[in-house]
Amino acid sequence: MSSPISLLVGGLDPTGTAGLAVDVAVVSSLGVHPAVVATVLTAQTTSSFDRADPVAVDLVATQLRSVLDDLAPASAKLAMLWSAELAAAVVACVGSRIERLVVDPVLVSGTGERILSKEIDAIYTQELVARSWFFTPNRAEAALLLGRPIDTDEQAASAADTFVEMGARSAVVTGGTADREEVVDVIAGEVGRGFSARPRLGVSPMRGTGDVLSSALAALGSLGYDPADAYEAARGVVVEAVARGVQNPRGKGRPSVGYAQA
Repeated sequence: MSSPISLLVGGLDPTGTAGLAVDVAVVSSLGVHPAVVATVLTAQTTSSFDRADPVAVDLVATQLRSVLDDLAPASAKLAMLWSAELAAAVVACVGSRIERLVVDPVLVSGTGERILSKEIDAIYTQELVARSWFFTPNRAEAALLLGRPIDTDEQAASAADTFVEMGARSAVVTGGTADREEVVDVIAGEVGRGFSARPRLGVSPMRGTGDVLSSALAALGSLGYDPADAYEAARGVVVEAVARGVQNPRGKGRPSVGYAQA
């Protein structure tokens, strides 16, 4: 029997510490075949973001149609969509063709600053949230999309509930402030409702943790996991990736996940 297929859509980070490189490694490690469509090529390091060149919208759309028609992936993860025009093209291609759609909006940098224009927000709130099997913003991204502060766990819980009310089958608002000893996700919808904490392991916020969570969810979705079991398993993948990153540091900037044994 051939392995299931997950479609991964996002940006290429040449360091391999975030973005599609992490997605491919995580999905492959879970026994799922990754089909990859890049939306933007970047020049960055673990400490700086230097340049980004988006892939032509018509080329992204052609790649998506090719994968969907040929491979019929069972799940998909949508990450960096770069612009409202490109995001709209992705919605038009993927549409309702993939039931288990994990949407991980990329709107801010690792320091919390907005990196994409506000025009893309409407594509998320009016189109992609309602199509999501899982919607997985971090707290800064959830705040931007909803136009309200998310500084506490209670505010994050309210945000997760709002995304479910907007149509997401499950929502996970990830993260927390860097001065806390725990990283607290807030979940709502079919996945359950409540708080899920893991140790911060004494390091500053790591690159790639959101990528690991969302790509693991996509892979597990293609394997037939229900939302609650998929989240618990994906959370375990994140914990392992963070531990490997602590044990095997790489680069001169922010620490990053270790998604493979070094």
